[in-house]
Amino acid sequence: MMKSERFWNRLSKNYDSNAKDQTFRKIVEKTPRHLSKNDKILDFACGTGLYSIEFAKYVREIEAFDISSKMLEIAENKVDTNQIDNVSISHTTLFDEKYQVDGFDAILTFNI
Repeated sequence: MMKSERFWNRLSKNYDSNAKDQTFRKIVEKTPRHLSKNDKILDFACGTGLYSIEFAKYVREIEAFDISSKMLEIAENKVDTNQIDNVSISHTTLFDEKYQVDGFDAILTFNI
């Protein structure tokens, strides 16, 4: 396990309560106007899936990834609990070859 993954794994337990601040609320309020129902989105460093969950209803598909296995456990639980079928979660990095140039309509990256 990489040093950075250990760091983010430690923060995962309280991440949502700390991240849901005024900035989070503004992002949630303002971002949807830049999204379209046909968009395929990449959520870079998705953490606990806060933004993927919020924006899933505005787009066709979201591929979300992070290096933190603990953050991703929380994200996957949210996807399952909320029965969201257009968000996929991966434990990987941006250098994963499955992410192709021009493969997405937009890339989300917050709080990294």
